[in-house]
Order: sequence, then C-alpha cells, then structure tokens
Amino acid sequence: ALLLGDLLARQERPREALRYRREALETSRREWGEEAPETLAAQRRLAQTLAGQDRLLEAETLAAEARERTLRRFDAAAPETLSAELALGLVREKQGWWSEAEELDRRALEGLRRARGDEHRETLFAATRIASLMLRREQYAPAARLLEDLVLRRRRALGDDHPETIEALRMRGVARAALG
Repeated sequence: ALLLGDLLARQERPREALRYRREALETSRREWGEEAPETLAAQRRLAQTLAGQDRLLEAETLAAEARERTLRRFDAAAPETLSAELALGLVREKQGWWSEAEELDRRALEGLRRARGDEHRETLFAATRIASLMLRREQYAPAARLLEDLVLRRRRALGDDHPETIEALRMRGVARAALG
C-alpha cells in the first residue's frame, strides 16, 4: 500500500494516494508498532499528503508526532530524523509559518548533504523546498543562486527532461524575472 500510495502521489492523484497511505500507516502500526522505522515513514508520507490537500490540522498532528517519535529512536543527524524535519517543514509552509518551515528545511538540507550526498533525491527535495520558501518570501537573489546550483544537480541526477528538473528550471526563471 505504501508504494502504491507513493506512485499515486507522484501521478498527482491525491485522493487515491491518501487512501493507500492511510492503509499503509494502519498496516505498519499493526505489523511493526508505533515507533518502527516503516511506521514512521508511512506517517510522514501521510502527513505530506494531507498537507497537500490543506488538511493541515491532521497533517500537523501526524508530522509533529512522527518527528517526536523519530527523535526518540534516532539521533538528530539520522536520515530518518531529517526526513521527519522535512515533513514537518512542509506542513509549516502550508500553515504560513515560513520562518519555521525554512529553519526545519535548512537543518534537513545540511544533514542530508552529509548523510546522503548532494544529488540524492531527498537532498534535492530539501533544496527545492528552501528555494520555494525564498520565492514566497520574495528573497529572489538568494533563491536564484540556490536554483542555479539546484538545476545543475537535478540535471546530473535526473536528466534534462525529468519533471523535477523542469520545475527547478521554472522556479529559476521566476527568480530571474523578479530580479529583472
């Protein structure tokens, strides 16, 4: 159910993704318990899906709980903890708490660079989130610098035609246009 939920989320089918991500979380809780890595991952993904549908109260509860449980099980530099920071950062952004979201995302980005490398998909996602926040906050010059680097890394990691590379190019264009 977790993989199907991920596939549906990537295909931008949020209602179906939500159903399978809920099912994955419930199954994981039954099979492995509340603090198992699989359960925590399923909980983070469900929180992200809920945030994407503006179901922010439930998303916040799940993301904050997942982060808290992850910190009990793993140290602050563990990739699982950094993933939990990103999930909570996404919820905070949707809530309009941009400073807190950026702080969570920056902490995750720095840790993911050390733990997984500059071109890992989750590291690239963290950089994209920070660039998005910068654009929202009209911080165009630092966003443009970050996006220059991000476009290069996405091209190397994913190729020119990948949707995530194309989105980074679009965001870079927004930043450049705003700078004149």
